[in-house]
Amino acid sequence: MTGFWLVLNDGPNPKSTDVNELAILYADLSANKLLAYTYNGLNNSNSINNPGIFIGDYSTDLTVSANEFSFSIDASAINAFTHPDVVATDWKGMQYDDELGIWFHVTVDYAITGDGAQSPYNFLKGQNGKQAWLDTSGDNPIKTTVVPIPAAAFLFAPVLAGFIATRRRLTAKR
Repeated sequence: MTGFWLVLNDGPNPKSTDVNELAILYADLSANKLLAYTYNGLNNSNSINNPGIFIGDYSTDLTVSANEFSFSIDASAINAFTHPDVVATDWKGMQYDDELGIWFHVTVDYAITGDGAQSPYNFLKGQNGKQAWLDTSGDNPIKTTVVPIPAAAFLFAPVLAGFIATRRRLTAKR
């Protein structure tokens, strides 16, 4: 695998009606590049040749080793993205709620050229490019559980109380 593209949303597989509403990540693992764009609505491998509006370069958040890759990005900047061609009330970025829709495609024979600052990024997919994918559909999205912060704090309170009680007993024995 040399690259991937990924769209996350609140349920169904993205379609042409989601133009400039969702973010799409493009990664070139051989060059350690991870870029975010607005999703252009092309629900096929050609979306990589015609990226949407550039959101940002997250290459420093990408870690690639011989057998795996990972990234951890702050999606709040993507979710707060603004642009004249993006209708603010339609923009979802990478947000999801109780359902998570995934459009994840991995590919071989794929590269990103350009540096973004001096020359625009170009997406090159070789003639013999192969891909595999994981797409969830609107009929089968991944269910998530939203845990409100007060509830999470309530679950943590007994652990904290036990820690404090243990600490007091240890201190009292000295």
